[in-house]
Amino acid sequence: MMQEEREAPPKLKLKIRPLSSQTPAQSVERLHSQRSRLQQQLSFDGSPPLQGRQRAFVQFIKIIELILSVVCAVLYYKGIMVMPSGPRRVMPNVTFYGYMVINFVVVIDLFMRQKISGHVVRLLGVLGTVLFAVAGMLSIETWSKKEYDENNTEFKFCGKVLLSVGIISIINAVLLCVDTIYSYRVWVKALCR
Repeated sequence: MMQEEREAPPKLKLKIRPLSSQTPAQSVERLHSQRSRLQQQLSFDGSPPLQGRQRAFVQFIKIIELILSVVCAVLYYKGIMVMPSGPRRVMPNVTFYGYMVINFVVVIDLFMRQKISGHVVRLLGVLGTVLFAVAGMLSIETWSKKEYDENNTEFKFCGKVLLSVGIISIINAVLLCVDTIYSYRVWVKALCR
């Protein structure tokens, strides 16, 4: 009987805050005042400065996106032999080289003082997600149709390279999507403080 009395859990004290009695107009005023205060603290475009882990995470993701763009561009140079001529052949090439340059500039900007507008980076992220997904699908579709000569071992190898380019391109599209969502989330959280 003594043991049961000793093992009784301690009582928890909960602090319950009452709901604010603000009218909707007061809530909107408070939100706008917080937004204007935040804009005064930040750069002219309203992008929150990244701090600590946020900066490290964004830098890591951007570097991985840059590496995957370079890998896609290099592999696509070999796999282009089996792509049919026309826009289907050019579109992935433009996407890979274009985002190789864009990601390089953004990575350099992240290591410097973050002068590029956060809105522009998020817009480029959404556009990159779509372009990399389309480029990956075009590469995988070309590989699956196998319109090239399967008996030639070099063309067979180029077809496999094209498949790997498609897979890496889709992985990069997913990374760009995650990066854009994370950046948008950080921006919204900073506005709502």
